[in-house]
Amino acid sequence: MPIQEGPPPDPSVLDFLSLPFRDGDGVSRRNGRFVSDRPWGVARFGSCRVRAGWWRLDCAAGGAVVSELCLSTPHDPLMVIPVGAARTARFKLSGAESYEISLLVSPWPGEVAFDVLRLTRLDPANEAALLARGVWRVLTRKGALRLLVPVLRQLMSGRSLALNVASPPEAAAPPPKPRTSPETAPASRAAAIQIRPTGQGDIYVALGPDDHLRPGAAELVAAEFVRLPDAQIIYGDVCEGGELVPKPQWDAVLAGSFDYVGTPVFFRGAIEASASQSRDWLRTRLASAPGGSIHRIALPLANRPALASAAVPSLAAPVLSRTPRVSMIVPTKMRLDLLEKCLDGLINRTDYPDVEVIVVDNGSEDPRFPGVLELASKSLNLVRVEDHGDFNFSRLINGGVARSTGEIVVLLNDDVEAIEKDWLTRMVAAVLVEDVGAVGCRLIYPDGRIQHAGVTLGLGGVCGHLWKGLSPDDAARNPYVMLPGEKTAVTGACLALRRNVFDRIKGLDEATFPVAFNDIDLCLRLRAAGYRTIFRGDAVLIHHESQSRGADDISAESRRRLARETGQFLARWRSSIDHDPFGSPALDPQVERGVAHRALRVQGKAR
Repeated sequence: MPIQEGPPPDPSVLDFLSLPFRDGDGVSRRNGRFVSDRPWGVARFGSCRVRAGWWRLDCAAGGAVVSELCLSTPHDPLMVIPVGAARTARFKLSGAESYEISLLVSPWPGEVAFDVLRLTRLDPANEAALLARGVWRVLTRKGALRLLVPVLRQLMSGRSLALNVASPPEAAAPPPKPRTSPETAPASRAAAIQIRPTGQGDIYVALGPDDHLRPGAAELVAAEFVRLPDAQIIYGDVCEGGELVPKPQWDAVLAGSFDYVGTPVFFRGAIEASASQSRDWLRTRLASAPGGSIHRIALPLANRPALASAAVPSLAAPVLSRTPRVSMIVPTKMRLDLLEKCLDGLINRTDYPDVEVIVVDNGSEDPRFPGVLELASKSLNLVRVEDHGDFNFSRLINGGVARSTGEIVVLLNDDVEAIEKDWLTRMVAAVLVEDVGAVGCRLIYPDGRIQHAGVTLGLGGVCGHLWKGLSPDDAARNPYVMLPGEKTAVTGACLALRRNVFDRIKGLDEATFPVAFNDIDLCLRLRAAGYRTIFRGDAVLIHHESQSRGADDISAESRRRLARETGQFLARWRSSIDHDPFGSPALDPQVERGVAHRALRVQGKAR
């Protein structure tokens, strides 16, 4: 069925039981019943132009329903409205524009039946009554001003606002603490696994000694094997101590240093079933599987008791066969104190033998600036490039690269500070691999919390830093943070790649992304050209995030610019945003901390 183009017949009503949606995502609709034949079924209604103002969601469904209606626009990339068995919600859309609308039917395959599922725009009288009730509820609560200020700020920013006025919100438990290291049982129990038939033809499963398959897991896997004829191995997530451990799609880089797949693992075809096998056998089996034959189901297919997690083992620094020149491209304008820390890190805490530093001066007015560069030049091969035009990060980087002489270039923010001497050696080792494009690193805040451990598409509706804010203790037990792995993108705050690759894809896009998303766009264009993006979690630096220039949403002009660049990014990369292979739909897209999706947390209690 084709996507509806333009406004629906009545722009004040969107009835999702009749509105056309896109075929091909595993969802069909028959007489008010949405049927999903695969995990994480999503009905995508495409672009619908709706009017500004207050809207009401009406929903009535039979049985327990845990679904979500998602609206996306450049001003509001991710607006999530929970859809329950009997629910009414009100929310304000700030602009009359086209919204990408989708319905998460269910994370589990099956059928969801609705009697009513529609959005209706409120008339002026109902708007006034709604606002009056909302203001009264705020003013009669303790700390009214504290509650009112963020609401007013959100409305003034031009973003949408949701209110639960007609029905009280469900009691929300605090999100669970993420469990991130699935195979950390004591060696005596982690060494062996069980190979068992599933009762689904020639499909076998490898389970840990404390694993128990969830009801319906074997049938779900069998259906996926039918749908994926090239699949030989399928693995899934696990609930450990009642908390979800999400896993990305097959990542040979990460699997080379950590057994992140663990169990359960399902095999199709002849396999020798025995009472037990070693985990080394399982790792070898995965490593030797043909390319494209390993698949993931992003659902908890097994339960196990909580296991004591351990620190991820550290990796020795690689030994390089050669050390080509590296050119650091450092744009700067304000916060000379941060630039001094950045340069000091390159002088005293970077042991790479051949480094060139290109400082791109975007109009520094600090009288001490020339003296700081002169002092640093005594220890560094430093070049100053002047560009006093309006701030355009892409132009500054491209101009700096044009003046560089290194075989490798590193995009480095002036608020990034080296703390471990071998950080650049670790990044260069990855850059020198022929099919690798961009290489990123682990960035931490000054207090040790995680600032960047790779970029995951879909977080916040566009992209985000998964695991951001993780404490040092939690990060130390997280292989996705501490170890090298493949990602879809990494931040440009510290990003390395070969100069000839940078030139081949024509650098950063100055016209389309002058400030935001230029680094993510670079990684996605590299990926489209056949290059992989690698995150070196074992290379760590401090990032004093946004202190040198400021945040992107502090003024109305900045918010308009950010919305414009968001819209351009969404238009170019929408299909990639919907399916990041190194993320997981099992993760909550509304937060960056790495916790389970709300639908899994709720449904998991009933399954």
